[in-house]
Amino acid sequence: MTWIGKILTVLVMLAAVVWMFLNVQTYATRTNWKTEADRYKTAYQAAINAREADYRAGLTDRDEVRKELDRYRKDLGDALDASRKKDDEIKQQLATINGLTETNNKQAANLSATDANLAAALEQVSKLRGQNDQLEDKRVELVREREKANVEKQQAVNERNAALTRADQLAKDKEDLLGQVYALKASGGKEPNAVQIALAPRVAPLPENVRGTVTKVDGDFVELGIGLDAGLTPGATLDLSRYTPEPKYLGTVTVTSIIEPKRAVAMFTPASRRPMSQLRADERPRANDVVNKGAR
Repeated sequence: MTWIGKILTVLVMLAAVVWMFLNVQTYATRTNWKTEADRYKTAYQAAINAREADYRAGLTDRDEVRKELDRYRKDLGDALDASRKKDDEIKQQLATINGLTETNNKQAANLSATDANLAAALEQVSKLRGQNDQLEDKRVELVREREKANVEKQQAVNERNAALTRADQLAKDKEDLLGQVYALKASGGKEPNAVQIALAPRVAPLPENVRGTVTKVDGDFVELGIGLDAGLTPGATLDLSRYTPEPKYLGTVTVTSIIEPKRAVAMFTPASRRPMSQLRADERPRANDVVNKGAR
């Protein structure tokens, strides 16, 4: 083989190697055309769907714009009507202003006479100021006398309140005395003997500030809003009073049983010692009446 043949053989071998390399490269980087086609088809359909959605949204926006345009047209018509009414009002106001201007001109013509009268009035005011100073001094004196009278009035009110308090106490004492009289009449005028006094149950002393209200009434018995916590024990006696519409002493209540620390049941004894059936409605206990230790 000649050297030309050798050269050609080598070139053919090199060309074969290059061709094989290209085939391998093409195989390694091949593309799945069906997958690409499906992907392009999906993207195309998505684009169509998006375009349809945009189109429908555009139609909705167009309808909204038309509605908004109709509202604007209506508002514009209303505004034009209001403007016409406003023009009519302005014309009426202008007519009124013209009338007022004419009246003002007439008043201006009378202003000169008014100035003269004003000068005379100012002179009269100067005289009245002197009189007013005298009246002011008199007013100060009257204010002082009024304050003094208010002090005396307050003292009188305090004395009256004290007198009412004494009158209430006297009325209570009177009711107690009447009760004792009824009790003596009922017992034939006999006092309890020493044995009865000795056998009487001993009751714990009540605190000085014990105070409560009636929460329920059932015949001769009343339910109190205080109990053991307030120092009540069976047999404890409290005064029953009503302060509205006016102070009134009703009688006493005697605790019969303690139900709870803040609840007790007691028996009512009228101040007149009469049976409940003979008492007037305002002499019977009611809810919110006040019980306290009283003066014993």
